[in-house]
Amino acid sequence: MDNAITLDKLTPEQRAQLAAEYQAEQEAAKKKQANDRVAYKQLSTEMVPPIFSILEKQSEQLAVTKQRVFEAARDLIKMKEDAYGVKEGQQSHTFSNEKGTQSITIGYRVVDGWDDTLPAGMEKVKKFIEGRAKDKYTQELVDGINLLLKKDKNGNLKSSRILELQQWASKIGNSLLMDGVAIIMDAYKPVKTCYFIDARFVDGTGKMQSLPLSISAVDFPMGTEINFL
Repeated sequence: MDNAITLDKLTPEQRAQLAAEYQAEQEAAKKKQANDRVAYKQLSTEMVPPIFSILEKQSEQLAVTKQRVFEAARDLIKMKEDAYGVKEGQQSHTFSNEKGTQSITIGYRVVDGWDDTLPAGMEKVKKFIEGRAKDKYTQELVDGINLLLKKDKNGNLKSSRILELQQWASKIGNSLLMDGVAIIMDAYKPVKTCYFIDARFVDGTGKMQSLPLSISAVDFPMGTEINFL
């Protein structure tokens, strides 16, 4: 026997009551959702300052650590210069422990930079190659020079290519080309981008590993895992 109640069996008053209850449930659900969203936004904005403070302190500590490492390395480099009587102009220095299981490399990175006289030098070089592609040899010469003057995807001229161009110019011996290259060479102003520290160690398996020094590279403490996906 079917005891299910259908709408056609309800009185108008009962139908109105069901509709009112359904409407009340829908409005309560929407209100809860709206309140939850307000609570989330409030909590997320309240959490940012203390979390930012933690990261700020860590950043300050990293800066202090970096300074201490470079100060210690500076003293070692000075001792090396005094002991061997040679002052090296290298961009990086590597120090290792006795067994070679730990090493620290400190240094700075450099990117190519040029002053505002660069265009003048490039223009002279371009004047030299104008109309010179008359046969296979001269076409290869023009193509080669254009390749060396080609900028990378970031719009920067590569100093290594200009050194090659300087060698070409010396062989060719043209005064216009040599002057243009000289202007380009004089316009070279390398820029230091950052001072870095790279620490490596031999793990338990005998494999050389990098010691993570950035907050993005370091793992969570052993046995800890944070899943939020």
